[in-house]
Amino acid sequence: MSRRHGRRLAELCACFVKNLGSSYAQIFPRGACTAAGDAWGSGTNCIGTGPYKMESNDGTTEVVLVSNDSYHGGKPPLDAVHYRYFDDVNTKMLSFKNGDIDWCDLDGSLLATYQKDPDVQDLIVSYDTLGTYFVALNLSEGKGLEDVDIRRALSLAIDRDTLVATVLSGAGRPASGFLTPQEPGFDDDAPVFAYDPDEAAQIIAEKGESPALSLQVRAQDQNVAVALQDFWSRAGISCDVSTVDNGVWAQDRAAGNLQMTLLGWFPAYADGDNNMYTYFLSTTAQKNSSFYSNAHVDELLVAARASTDEQARADMYREVDDIVTRQDYAVLPLFYPKHQFVAKDYVKGAKVGNLIYHVRGVDIDVSKEDYLAG
Repeated sequence: MSRRHGRRLAELCACFVKNLGSSYAQIFPRGACTAAGDAWGSGTNCIGTGPYKMESNDGTTEVVLVSNDSYHGGKPPLDAVHYRYFDDVNTKMLSFKNGDIDWCDLDGSLLATYQKDPDVQDLIVSYDTLGTYFVALNLSEGKGLEDVDIRRALSLAIDRDTLVATVLSGAGRPASGFLTPQEPGFDDDAPVFAYDPDEAAQIIAEKGESPALSLQVRAQDQNVAVALQDFWSRAGISCDVSTVDNGVWAQDRAAGNLQMTLLGWFPAYADGDNNMYTYFLSTTAQKNSSFYSNAHVDELLVAARASTDEQARADMYREVDDIVTRQDYAVLPLFYPKHQFVAKDYVKGAKVGNLIYHVRGVDIDVSKEDYLAG
């Protein structure tokens, strides 16, 4: 940062400007933040610079945004935008079908159902996410996953193509690395991770017996967990699967108690630092309860963060990806998830950017028959 203001970065960070461009670095008025104190961000204590401003927020049922007449880009298309809370994904979709809401996400567990629904199937929009879904492994001593051959066997036993086609109803792309296809350093030539249950079974046989394995997941990940359990069992690998409460899961993961779990890792922007450094650097790996440590990987990640040569950075991230996923098997990438939303055909400009729903350019075509009918 500028010396004129007495601010400097504590360490070299080539991606600092990219961080400033993310949603986490939005501009808010100092006076409003100070006045709200600890209440900032709750209720209506959130004042920004966008096309809409918050009028009401009861915290449980609805948030109402109204047109910001002072917006620098001119008057926005809509007079108001209502966000409604739903605790149940089925209830939400029924509200969409009934015309109570105009636009919402479609949970992956319901995708197959609504792909067959004549009232909804043509309104589904699928989009790529900037994320990787994977089996997170606890590599700390005593957790039973210290042997890289065991970790390789676990990977070989997973049929990622079938997983995406069946459990996800096609809403994903089988993984070939930890980096996503949108990120610099992604290896276009790398194949999807090999599926060879016979080789996996042979590795386990040579070890003498299958290690005691436990996969603890949240309810949202249960279907994938059961599929993995089945894949592993075919290779002679026994794994206990249990579903735990979100709060319990978060506490156990933070404490390093989970041997294996399922995670989706979604960086804030397309850069290897935001993905690889924040998960695989040895010091951050401890905080993520993976406890992975590789001195060469650390060297590459630190060097990539400090470099301003984008091609050199991409090359280093590509090397790191190869080491952590194909040599050390520090994690088991499964797929790059696709998400989907549904929007009435009179909703114009509906789009999602890196999991964030953008209402900035959304408008309504009042000439559409279904809008007039509603």
